[in-house]
Amino acid sequence: MNPISIKQNSFFSGVSDDPRANSASGFIITKNFDIFTNPFRLTPYRSFEADTETSVSATDLKQYVVKDFLYASASSKLYGLGKVVATSFTKIVQKAVAESGLWTLPANSEGNGAVKNGTFLEYKDYLWGFQGTTQVWKWGLLSGTPSITNSAGTVGTVYNTITVISVVAGGTLYNVNDILYIDGGTGGTAIVASVTAGGVVATVTLLQPGYNYSTGTKATSSSSSTGTGCTIGVTTVANTSATITSNAQGIIAKDDNGYIFYNNIVVRIYPSGTVQDQALKLPTNLKITSACNFGNYMAIGCSPTSIYNGVSKVFLWNLYSPDVQEVIDWGEGELRVLENVEGTLVGITDRYLNNASGAGRGSMIIQGYTGGSPQVLKEVFTQKLNGIGIPQSKIVKNNRLFFACKIFTNEAGTEYNEGIWSFGRKNSAYPYALSLDYVDENATSGIQTFGSAGNFFFIACNSDGSVDKTNDAAIYAFTSILETQIFNFGETEIEKRLDKVKVSFRRLAVNESITVKYKVDDQTSWTTIGTFATAGVLSHTFLRESSKDFTSGKEFRFRVESTGGTEITGISLVATPLSTI
Repeated sequence: MNPISIKQNSFFSGVSDDPRANSASGFIITKNFDIFTNPFRLTPYRSFEADTETSVSATDLKQYVVKDFLYASASSKLYGLGKVVATSFTKIVQKAVAESGLWTLPANSEGNGAVKNGTFLEYKDYLWGFQGTTQVWKWGLLSGTPSITNSAGTVGTVYNTITVISVVAGGTLYNVNDILYIDGGTGGTAIVASVTAGGVVATVTLLQPGYNYSTGTKATSSSSSTGTGCTIGVTTVANTSATITSNAQGIIAKDDNGYIFYNNIVVRIYPSGTVQDQALKLPTNLKITSACNFGNYMAIGCSPTSIYNGVSKVFLWNLYSPDVQEVIDWGEGELRVLENVEGTLVGITDRYLNNASGAGRGSMIIQGYTGGSPQVLKEVFTQKLNGIGIPQSKIVKNNRLFFACKIFTNEAGTEYNEGIWSFGRKNSAYPYALSLDYVDENATSGIQTFGSAGNFFFIACNSDGSVDKTNDAAIYAFTSILETQIFNFGETEIEKRLDKVKVSFRRLAVNESITVKYKVDDQTSWTTIGTFATAGVLSHTFLRESSKDFTSGKEFRFRVESTGGTEITGISLVATPLSTI
């Protein structure tokens, strides 16, 4: 039979939905390749290097366990948020130049409460964050000689919550289980427990205690389409206290106020430095995980307080009303990252990646929202529980959202794809695509968080205080990898003889090379076809030879490994069917 050819010289579709899908520009995975800048080539990223050196030693920074990174808005400095060795209190470190040089330990940069990594905001010449159980700290002025203010604000006290209620007037036409929304404060609700003839409310049960209430008779509105006229007597109110159990990265909104988040609470920071707790309070069964600006609104992503059950929500808030303007059901799972990409809300959800509730089908889900309901844009399944959640770290740049995730690719848990992924596109002429951009080969025990300064990425990894960064020299010590789709050359049931594999690339320079491997049918390990490293050449073809035949089979999958910075521009395959059906 006649030979069959397959050629791929574009890669802008990114990770495919199915490894056997017929895609001219997709693939199973790439690692350490930039697929977006030049959609018709794969350009390697620089490798990572350790970045834990201070004036004391090359690894001194590790003891401070820095997990948050912030690139200054008005200088070349990079700030890091870690902890004091002896006490685990807040500690701020810095680099004078983000991409190179040593970390330093500035004076007056230690707090007096346990560090709360995950919130690290620059606002009005100060850095802001949480510490201890109720403290908001700030460190500045950044333009002068900074020092820390340990209690720039205090959070956690909910004032004047309803504790006891009674029915004053029962109204008419109510039904049992109608919800009553209590006026005179924020968020207080009750449920109708019993009614008498004519739908007169007899008894109620307090649902949500709300806050900012006073005692006395309060009007209500109702979920009932018929009930009217019920008034509630607020008999007693009290202050309740909460501690910071979760937190999320802060943002600066369109009203020029800073916002930081803990538990289910939005905290507002005014330009004057005044801290307002409970600028917005969301349902107590949710925790805020990520927020961003979305047009005239703040979009607040929340996940269930328990990872084992529940639905994530996104709330749209106009920044001044006591309640939100829209509630978006984001679906099952734990929404970990939310950002605005080209006017679309993009969310990254951990759906049972880290617990057995998924019955072996845990996944990373990417959804987009522009109105209506969120749409699933990409879903990647894991073959084994990954043991860690998706970090809340995020970066938006170059029309892409960067986030970190670990996906196991075999049931044994020995093979996985972990690193910094990106979702986006080059421009409006191209489709949205998913890519595993950065794989830090030094991060053998997982990625905890990451940050960036320009195009330099900083990764906190290995759970031991390790920090790696993009190399400040053009060094490509890591392997960049392309794993192609599974090819059946037009027919799954027919055996094929692989005849040749051609790889094209930007003209090879000295110390650059490519290695080609393949798997046939159900093989679990890669077989090396060959390596090529002749400088000045634009392509190389690996041929079937009598002394080294290729394995025949029905399906073929290929892996191209680039070392030294080799840019891949295409792969061509030729196989001959050995029979007919």
